[in-house]
Amino acid sequence: MLKTRVITALVLLVVLLVLLFLNSFPAFAVVAAIFFAAASWESFRLFRSQRPLLGAAIWTALFAWIAFQGVAVDVRLLAGLCCAIWAVRLVPALAFGLPAFDSVGSRLLSAIYCIAILGCFISLLNRVIKRFSSLVFFYY
Repeated sequence: MLKTRVITALVLLVVLLVLLFLNSFPAFAVVAAIFFAAASWESFRLFRSQRPLLGAAIWTALFAWIAFQGVAVDVRLLAGLCCAIWAVRLVPALAFGLPAFDSVGSRLLSAIYCIAILGCFISLLNRVIKRFSSLVFFYY
């Protein structure tokens, strides 16, 4: 199990490094959307959602819309909000356990978790945009 995770992490690291050296924001955003889709799908499965694929598709569509519309986001505020969400709601859930899976609390926790994931990925994309825009040979 650990070997598989290490191999997966190394492959994903290679993919990310190649994307960064390609210097293409659209390519990076598409791969980030794929990673986001996988993360949100796993989140919905973790909380035993009845339709994890539908939930992941909706959140990924929101992420892609934000990424490609150029929605202005204060990255520091967003990152701080996501860290606060993790600290206030998700860390205690790890310590005290998750709510019952078919309860409103579980659905609320799932939504909060997806908001935190969305914020983290948007912050990452904004950092990448700044990196690409500071290069001389930026092609969008």
